[in-house]
Amino acid sequence: MWLLKLPAEGGKLDLHHFASPAEVEGSYAILSHVHASNFKSCDVTEHTFQDIQGLQARGATYEDLGSGTKLRNCVGVARRCGFAWLWIDTCCIDRTSSAELEEAVNSMFSWYAGAQICFAYLFDVPNSDESLDAHESAFRKSKWFKRCWTLPELLASRYLIFMSQNWKYLGTKSGLARLLQEITGIDAEVLTFNRSLENVSVACKMSWAASREATRVEDEAYSLLGLFAVYLPTIYGEGRRAFRRLQEEILRHSTDPTLFAWGHLLPSGGIPQNRAATSPLPHAISSLFAPTPSAFKESGSFRMPTASTIRDNVGKWFDVTEPDTIAVREYAISSHSVRCCFDVIEGSPFSLAILECKNDSDRWIGLLLWPTSQSTKHCAAYSVGEVYGPSTNSTSKGSHEEVQPYRLIAMGSKTLAILKSMGWIPGLPRDSTDSAKPKIRAMEVYIADTFRPRAALSGVQAQPKQPEVLIPAWLRVYLARLGFELEQEEPTGIMGRRVRPPLAITFARRPKNAGKLEGERFRVEVKTCGHGKLVVTVVVFSQEYALDAGIFGQRNAQAIATEDPFDVLANGPRTYVHIKTWKAGSISFGDPRRLVTLAAAKWPDPDTYCLELLLDGDIYTRRKSTGKEPTSTPPRGPSVPHEDTCASPPRFGLAPVPAPRRLEFGLRQ
Repeated sequence: MWLLKLPAEGGKLDLHHFASPAEVEGSYAILSHVHASNFKSCDVTEHTFQDIQGLQARGATYEDLGSGTKLRNCVGVARRCGFAWLWIDTCCIDRTSSAELEEAVNSMFSWYAGAQICFAYLFDVPNSDESLDAHESAFRKSKWFKRCWTLPELLASRYLIFMSQNWKYLGTKSGLARLLQEITGIDAEVLTFNRSLENVSVACKMSWAASREATRVEDEAYSLLGLFAVYLPTIYGEGRRAFRRLQEEILRHSTDPTLFAWGHLLPSGGIPQNRAATSPLPHAISSLFAPTPSAFKESGSFRMPTASTIRDNVGKWFDVTEPDTIAVREYAISSHSVRCCFDVIEGSPFSLAILECKNDSDRWIGLLLWPTSQSTKHCAAYSVGEVYGPSTNSTSKGSHEEVQPYRLIAMGSKTLAILKSMGWIPGLPRDSTDSAKPKIRAMEVYIADTFRPRAALSGVQAQPKQPEVLIPAWLRVYLARLGFELEQEEPTGIMGRRVRPPLAITFARRPKNAGKLEGERFRVEVKTCGHGKLVVTVVVFSQEYALDAGIFGQRNAQAIATEDPFDVLANGPRTYVHIKTWKAGSISFGDPRRLVTLAAAKWPDPDTYCLELLLDGDIYTRRKSTGKEPTSTPPRGPSVPHEDTCASPPRFGLAPVPAPRRLEFGLRQ
């Protein structure tokens, strides 16, 4: 790591590299702060590693940095305290080197722990006479307490001094320990090193980071490496995968089951019967691993038991006839599952795994498990399940109450009654009496990491969010190049905005030097089927087919000449098809002369389908290149029956021509 040497007044800037804190000659000070670039209200100048190298090459002194800069002010404070070395992350890490950045990220905790003093600069706390522990004090609301990287800096530093925006003394970590406990949720004994981090559960450590933010999402994980004493290669750009890798690495070095104790705890009264939810459920994960640190927000009180066993705690209500402890708690991670050693209460439709952890009420925690089809007589396979119910924090009234998933349950005297009220049936032998206790077995199970059961219990049914459709506005420009104009929208103004079906949009062609639209047009219709899924039909109209008197007779030809071609040709049932059955998300309609291709993609969110349209075939291709029509006779195909049902897509990219008069093709999703 690079450190700045602090010479006497007028001394030159000087960077030195040390392999570890132990190699630093003498003591060094370190700075903890939030980067000015993260907040518009922070106008303090930041110096980078390249800035310092450039100044050093020119023989600049610290006085050349300019007054008011964060670096110069910090140098002045460190000098007055008698330190010879100073470390600041902004100018002592070469961020252009991925190897150096990875080394700095993984060793950051040890460098803060080895510093003689840490200055915590709070740019948003003025130097005033306001009491720091006042309810709405600037100190309590400081951004410093909301950033990910300041958490390990707070925990690792032996002696930490808080400085105001004017670099005035505010207090020390030890002196403000009780106030810091209120602000951060971190036990004062941990802050003052009277309790080791090794004696704090994984879930509790994660809860400290649950409400903190990071500019790069990967730093939510990388900032926690020192808390768990693990090493992790840094891959900026991997996103949430970084937090998943962190949990896997913790599991390789620890047997603490509180790593799995995240999410909502089932209310003590269970879930009321016959409750219907109308609001959509939040996206949940079927995995032992949490998606983000915020999932541990309610897990701060979970801890591993000291000496008591499962028999001592839940033996009153469950049958612990087999050994109630497993000698070695082992976990193994594979590509699709995690092998675990759990104490399991089997039942239907779900089972319970008793995690070896307690909450602040001294109650053991159970994890809901759903059996999967991969189970065999030699090994039980489960997926982490959830029970859906009304939110304990819901403030909505009437039928529109908030619904949330519950994956944990506190084991106690009412546990059986709560589970049975939710429709749970214990796995008991057939000859068992009504008073028989459900059995707890120590067993090895595989927890799937891909399958997600979506069953809901106790009458709480999650109604899926109705899908929306987006037809991009640029399609109008694209079709105009081929002579097509927007003729009709149902409802109006749907181009370029998300709309819930049903909807329909029609484009008709105006040839060059023509005053009115031709009969050639196509219509896209979207609606939902009885199961709430999107279905689509496309109707292609061509005047050259309709005016073929040899096929339709003079009466139909006369009708086309006197009535709106679309009104005449649109009569009859439709064939609707599900969008999700389209291969590679797209499908083609028409014949070799006129080919219409629709593509559907989930954008800009998972509940919205963006429909794009492409015209191809001999006629449309000729128009693109020359603007002229091919002169060959259009092919005719066999007639196809039309029903208002969800039909299968054509086997081939070209759908058969249903009739010379109307080309109508259903598509499946």
